[in-house]
Amino acid sequence: MILLITKEKDASLKKMKTLENLGYEALHTSSPEKALDLIINNKKINLVVIDINSIHNYIIFIENILAIRDIPIIYITSTTEKSPIEKINSACYGYLHDDSNDFIFDSTIKMAFNLFEKNERKNIYKSIFENHHAAMLVIDPKNDDIIQANPAAINFYGWNQKELTGMKITDLNILSKDKVHTEMQLAKSKKKNHFSFRHKLSNGAIKDVEVHAGSIVVGGKTRLLSIVNDVTKRKQAEKTIERLAYFDSLTSLPNRKMFFDNFPKAIIRAEQNNLKVALLYIDLDSFKDINDSFGHPTGDQLLVEVAKLFKKNLHKNNTVFRLGGDEFAITVENISNSQEGSKVADKLLSLLKNPFTLENNKLFSFASIGISIYPDDGLNVDTLLKNSDIAMYQAKNNGKNNYLFYTSKMNEIAKRKITIETNLRHALKNEELTLFYQPKIDFNDGKITGAESLLRWFPNKDESIPPSEFIPIAETSGLILEVDKWVLSTVCRQLKKWKDLGYPDQKISVNVSGMHFKQGRILKTLGDILDEIEIPPKSLEIEITEGIFLEDIKESALILEQLQSMGIDISVDDFGTGYSSFGYLKRLPVSTLKIDRSFISNAATNSDDASITKAIIMMAKLLNLKVIAEGVETIEQVELLHAEGCHEMQGYYFAKPMSIDKYEIFLDKL
Repeated sequence: MILLITKEKDASLKKMKTLENLGYEALHTSSPEKALDLIINNKKINLVVIDINSIHNYIIFIENILAIRDIPIIYITSTTEKSPIEKINSACYGYLHDDSNDFIFDSTIKMAFNLFEKNERKNIYKSIFENHHAAMLVIDPKNDDIIQANPAAINFYGWNQKELTGMKITDLNILSKDKVHTEMQLAKSKKKNHFSFRHKLSNGAIKDVEVHAGSIVVGGKTRLLSIVNDVTKRKQAEKTIERLAYFDSLTSLPNRKMFFDNFPKAIIRAEQNNLKVALLYIDLDSFKDINDSFGHPTGDQLLVEVAKLFKKNLHKNNTVFRLGGDEFAITVENISNSQEGSKVADKLLSLLKNPFTLENNKLFSFASIGISIYPDDGLNVDTLLKNSDIAMYQAKNNGKNNYLFYTSKMNEIAKRKITIETNLRHALKNEELTLFYQPKIDFNDGKITGAESLLRWFPNKDESIPPSEFIPIAETSGLILEVDKWVLSTVCRQLKKWKDLGYPDQKISVNVSGMHFKQGRILKTLGDILDEIEIPPKSLEIEITEGIFLEDIKESALILEQLQSMGIDISVDDFGTGYSSFGYLKRLPVSTLKIDRSFISNAATNSDDASITKAIIMMAKLLNLKVIAEGVETIEQVELLHAEGCHEMQGYYFAKPMSIDKYEIFLDKL
């Protein structure tokens, strides 16, 4: 809507008619006051036409209009002199002579509208440029000069307007000038508009920035408007997130996720160069014992020190990963034969020969290592990792502190172990386990004093799985706890049954695993069983190997004292095969010592074994311990043991392990 302001009645009528004919909606007023009121209240008015000849102090009047609204104004004048026009030129969007024809009138109006829109856009752009929170730079793409910088850019970079506009965009970047210039040319040609740079500030700081650059025309010349966003904190956060995702927080080594991302790339490189890759799977042998004995902080520190040791001493072609817990993986690239893998394994084992000083303790941590080779042992990461894991466990089973290369036979062994573990779980539920009993004979009167319970597994009538095969698997899988409970409960029920049937009192010994003994688990298990099954605790004897005691003498003594207070006797099994220290026996409430069969079998023919056997019996007597010889098979062994004063015997010379039915017949005969 156009507002016409003129006092000439005839002229105003004529011009209103002209505006109507030209298709414009218009209002007319002759009063400056009325005009100001309309401009204030009628927002539809978007152009003012003023006859300056009819307005007193028209310059002041125009200033009042522009103070109210930014609106285009066309001036009508009767003079051709420059003076009045010059006075209002800054606010003029067009001017007309009194006698201008309709065409000129219409053209001037249209030009005023167009010019106002351009100015309005220009003002908007200027306002955005001046007030935007992001740094903005106007750049000449020909020579990379910075032509203009907004206040945000001045604040960000630390240079003032004059200093910044005296620089080139290439001066801000730490990239090569040619590289930056090329990027600016891409922006000019609209082939690319998003860039990542590192810009330096006036104080020397380096910032990560993202630049959105677009081509604009200013004064008929092509320029680049670059919006610069500081993304330093975001980049740092991304690096932190990436580190958390791909690196182990404890050791700073690449983690399992990084391993699965990177190893396939190593395979591709090997395939392209017709080379091999060795994968070493490493497990620390004594980590669990250190963790349990010295606490998790010490265990964590051990992992950190091992990681440092590996990183410091391995070749750049070797990448170390922490897969989890105490398990590490090392990839060995650019090799032509598998022996390169053994060189790395030898070096690792050599590095681990020296003790670690942790919390003022010198601790050793050896390792078992399994090695698989691409492409010999697998074509993908999953297969190679599985096979190196299998080889590592086989190395651990072979005595630890060594390494083995994967073979297909190991896979068969591993599958057999998994099958046994799975079936053993079913066996516990399906009553496939049974106990055999091997009698113990008193040397003085030849009577049965009791028996050792021995676990047997018969999956079906035609098959048996020896304890030497399934017990180690039960221990590594944790099933041994359930197995122990089943054996203890079964023995106690049998003792109760014999007592009810009137059999003579006897003592049945039960082998208990180290896992069950540790942390006093055995105390709760036996407490629960004896609460349920009423038998004299003295009829039960617990057999534990000496190595279990020595892992923690203090804890072992406390547990044994509590077992003793329950009325249960303790026997040290397989004495002589481990530490064979009588020193610790003085500190532990044990009642019986069992001499291992390895000494007994050769005692009658080998003087060394005979001497060891005699020494064990003599020292046991001095400590008031009962001595039982196991594995007695010949009369010569019986005579030797009898001469030395051994208390009881157990072995094939008297009876093999037998089922419950045969054992009861054996009891009845005696």
